[in-house]
Amino acid sequence: MNTILTVGCEIPGGLGERVEFNSKTSLLDADFVLFCPNLGEYDPRGEYYQGKPLLSDTSSFQLQEVVNYWQRELEVFLSNGKTVFLTMSDREEVYVKTDEKHLTLDRYLLMSNYDVLPFLTKIVESKGALMRLHPHENLLREYWQQFGDESIYHVYIEGSESFRPLIYTRQSDRIVGGIFQYKDGGTLVALPWIDFYKEEFKEYEERGYYAEDYAEGHYVQAWTWTPKARGWGEEYLKTLASMDKAIRSQRETTPTPQWAIDDKFRTNQETALSEELTQIRTKISDLEKKRETVKEKLADAGFLKGLLFEQGHALENAILEAMRLMGFVANTYRDSDSEFDVVLECDEGRCIGEVEGRDSKPISIEKIRQLFLNIHEDFSREEVSERAKGILFGNAYRLSLPSDRPAKHFTPKCMVAAKDNGIALIRTCDLFEVAKALVDEPDDKFAAACREAIFNTVGEEVRFPAHPRVEAYKNQDDP
Repeated sequence: MNTILTVGCEIPGGLGERVEFNSKTSLLDADFVLFCPNLGEYDPRGEYYQGKPLLSDTSSFQLQEVVNYWQRELEVFLSNGKTVFLTMSDREEVYVKTDEKHLTLDRYLLMSNYDVLPFLTKIVESKGALMRLHPHENLLREYWQQFGDESIYHVYIEGSESFRPLIYTRQSDRIVGGIFQYKDGGTLVALPWIDFYKEEFKEYEERGYYAEDYAEGHYVQAWTWTPKARGWGEEYLKTLASMDKAIRSQRETTPTPQWAIDDKFRTNQETALSEELTQIRTKISDLEKKRETVKEKLADAGFLKGLLFEQGHALENAILEAMRLMGFVANTYRDSDSEFDVVLECDEGRCIGEVEGRDSKPISIEKIRQLFLNIHEDFSREEVSERAKGILFGNAYRLSLPSDRPAKHFTPKCMVAAKDNGIALIRTCDLFEVAKALVDEPDDKFAAACREAIFNTVGEEVRFPAHPRVEAYKNQDDP
């Protein structure tokens, strides 16, 4: 029985072995692959650049990694003489960040779901349903007779020398399907889109909603494949298998039988090259392990950037790390009665902090009220002998480039209440500049001066002392 992997889609009836687009599953165990290019689920930061979604730092890194993985995997699969059936979905485009040092839009790269293809060809968005098969084409004839009426095109292909066009739009002769013959014997068959998830293929449960959707406030009724879907899927899969068999029979070379791999049939040159290939694979494996280690270190190294765009616990954790760099003992505090976002201690005194991130607004007075209550609650604890200084950490307008954000990150009411209660206000984008300088060049005197600035500030945004690295960061050219 054939082993079929479906990447980014599922054959009706749940046939084949489904592989998610953002997974890292090897294709080599499959006899052939059905591949639907899509970009998976990534955090778009809520922003757009030149009319396209703009991914977050983390999602940018993840997407580039996944796309590079599938490029390599498809190339290896085709290099082994295998067949890939590409069902051509909508063209998706997003901007990703490619530089890890500066937040500048000129370092954003436009990526498409079709970047996964291991060869260059232009895929253009265009939709329609009227198509025709090349009159002398036999390979796709059976497929087209069965599924041509259900097919629609979402894109067309601007052909290349290695691409053989087989399906055209009826009026304009644009190419919407065909065969790419890979240099090492494999074949990629590009097919117009078919909707695998038609309503007639679904059987909804009377009760039952996905728990994760329910938790998010989205009610999505659970469904399963109908018997009709499975029957359709079996016919579809059988047709793909027939095409794969026909493609393999047309190849000039016969795949090497298992018995012919025996050492007694090898020349000295083949043995030497095989050993060299084994050594290369070992090096690749070692490099892959090293890459994973460096990737983890890179994620740790970029942790402080959360001060620029995060909210909630992720922002709290970045603040704690920044304050530790500044010389504080920094932790959260939670017990059965109390919960404080940030508790700071140093030679100069203690601080209680409250953290707030807003997408596109300044920080309001509500957080001052909460911080005021936390300070009094902290002071009432038996082990605390002096009232802590309050700090409100605000990441206002967090989805905008720091240089594009308004000067004031706190509302006027918030600043008046902060002054009345002796509270210091810290913009987390300013805190990032300080933390970055201390990571790049540890400086105890500068750290102490930063702590002093916090304790001396009442009802205003903290103005941290000048530092050559901070000034260099501020004076970088804006995008």
